[in-house]
Amino acid sequence: MNLLLPERLDCFKPPESQTIFTKSGQITYATIGEGPAVLLFHGTGSSFFAEMALEFPLVEAGYKLIVPHRLGYQGTPLNHDSKSSDYAVSVNEVLNQLEIETVVV
Repeated sequence: MNLLLPERLDCFKPPESQTIFTKSGQITYATIGEGPAVLLFHGTGSSFFAEMALEFPLVEAGYKLIVPHRLGYQGTPLNHDSKSSDYAVSVNEVLNQLEIETVVV
């Protein structure tokens, strides 16, 4: 697997984000690539764009990356009563909308 080194950044074109409204609230996510689905969660102080750039070699290898924003990040609000279980339900609704039944997390 090749790392996405600075001299290769021109091959990475960040996708447009999508926002859906779920029973548990709004969630923003992005997808890139085609093939078996890989669900990625970004770290603190990051975003789905950084995760996709880091994991772009998976796209080149034939995988589809799905990266939702965490609670409190760009388009996925953090309410005072937000729970991890609500977020999990929202992510599941994203997968349902994308008609994805199986993912690697």
